[in-house]
Amino acid sequence: MCPEESKIKNNKKLIQAIVITAIILMAGFAFVYLVIFRPVPELQRLKGLEVNYYDIGCYAYNGNTFSSVHKKFNSTDEYNKELPKMLRMMDTKCVRVYDWTPDDITYPLFALEITPVIFKSEKYIHGETFVWSNGYLITSSGEVYRSDLFFGSFLESDENDYIYETEDVTEITDIRVFRPLFMANNMWNPDMLYPSELNDSSFSEDIEAVVTGITGEENERIVTVKLRNYGEESWSYSNQSLFVRLEVNIGGQWYIIRHDPNVDDDIRTVLGYNQKLGPGEDVDVEFHLGLFGRIPPGNYRIVIWGDKNQNASAEFHKS
Repeated sequence: MCPEESKIKNNKKLIQAIVITAIILMAGFAFVYLVIFRPVPELQRLKGLEVNYYDIGCYAYNGNTFSSVHKKFNSTDEYNKELPKMLRMMDTKCVRVYDWTPDDITYPLFALEITPVIFKSEKYIHGETFVWSNGYLITSSGEVYRSDLFFGSFLESDENDYIYETEDVTEITDIRVFRPLFMANNMWNPDMLYPSELNDSSFSEDIEAVVTGITGEENERIVTVKLRNYGEESWSYSNQSLFVRLEVNIGGQWYIIRHDPNVDDDIRTVLGYNQKLGPGEDVDVEFHLGLFGRIPPGNYRIVIWGDKNQNASAEFHKS
């Protein structure tokens, strides 16, 4: 091989090496952007909505006192100026983290609840709740971000804002806006859930409840349960979604799942409050679990309240 050919061959290898290195670097930058520095999805969703206005609530809890400020804007121009600035500040100061644990929670806790309002809309559009604690931002979906944005600044108020404060709060589990803390990083935090008070004596031995189907997206999930009465007497029960409990099993203990405050509370099972199932009868009932919002993977049960503490439960697994 002549020197010229050898030189051309070496140049090709160099170019190939440069191209491969550039591709690897670009892939690395893309990974870092999408996984670590990617925009917060909930913020992007809020920015993309066409609404008349947003109801904005700012909350704080120091372990003793709970306070809130509901922002009110004097004009559309003021609203259009302040809200985008608020969202932009949150979005540019967030870095996704995966090593967060409940041990990182410290007081004070802050929450920002943003609910879109559309005049004359027939469809409910859920809002988003963001919780800040110890330099971490937790979103409605449970994703955790490192954030140096101090949420306490959102509680600065003026004469037009509605301000509320109380010390009548015994536990953080009583404060619905801090729900993202209950399921951060896609797992339930049992320290922030109420243990179920139900035991074997709480359920009827004559009633069988089996989940036969689960359909729909997170906020519109429908679980179909087949109820069968093996007893000799009629069984009275409620199949109204607001009176159906969802529980999750963590380490052998059942915990109560509260309703998601950002989901429309008009989602209901249609048939009514008081139904009867005669001896030997069975029925398929659909329960709308949209009230509980997004739930992480785990083992769950639907508790169906019956008359005289003769309840039923249907267990299912969500992967």
